[in-house]
Amino acid sequence: MDEPYTVSDAIPACLKGRPSEFLSSRPHLQRLMAAAMVFRARQGAAAQTLLLRRAPSDSYPLRWEVPGGSTSDRKDGSVLDGVRRELREETGLAARRMLYTVGMLEEAPPMPTPTDLGAEEEEARNDEGDDARTVSFWEFDQRHGMVRWGKVTVVVDVDEDLGDGSVVRLDEREHDRWAWATRAEVEAGRWADGEEIRFVTEGSWRSILEGFRLYAEKADKEREVDGPRLMAKFGGKANKGL
Repeated sequence: MDEPYTVSDAIPACLKGRPSEFLSSRPHLQRLMAAAMVFRARQGAAAQTLLLRRAPSDSYPLRWEVPGGSTSDRKDGSVLDGVRRELREETGLAARRMLYTVGMLEEAPPMPTPTDLGAEEEEARNDEGDDARTVSFWEFDQRHGMVRWGKVTVVVDVDEDLGDGSVVRLDEREHDRWAWATRAEVEAGRWADGEEIRFVTEGSWRSILEGFRLYAEKADKEREVDGPRLMAKFGGKANKGL
């Protein structure tokens, strides 16, 4: 059983309720995803966020994303519990504090590589204008046809010392690699060594960029309020989980 997490004042009250309550107040959405962004940084170096690459056998194979997945009342007592559970299941990391929500940039530079998601999916829309900064998108479901999802992304502080490269533990059924990425790498769609980063959707790419923008804006204030873990020190180069 995970230890209780704390919630900052920046987190809207609607995320403390059950997923069904969240959806009932947004009848244009049928399903809900919860995702987590985790950052690390060191003095004099660019901040990094944790990315996972989807397994070859899963949907969106070999594409990168932040930890996250579907949430429901059966699994989660609240939307925030869904954020914590997905982070734990997909990375082994334990959420310590929920910091703030991430929507999507209204304007972003052109996607560095073309997407080929197919006609079944509409590109993710900007946040819905609610306090949770919900992003919505359409996806084809074999049983139900076109389903409109809502996605809530929360920046999360964790218990673990992020300087320890072995701290990330993947579920190999869902993801085959992990990495710490800088904003420059995300924006360019390439790792520093030149390898391409292909994201699940352009919308998810834009949300990650918005997370970096908010992190840069809020990191100093959050560090003062919440202690040093948000800016946990680490040594060496980014480990791409090879």
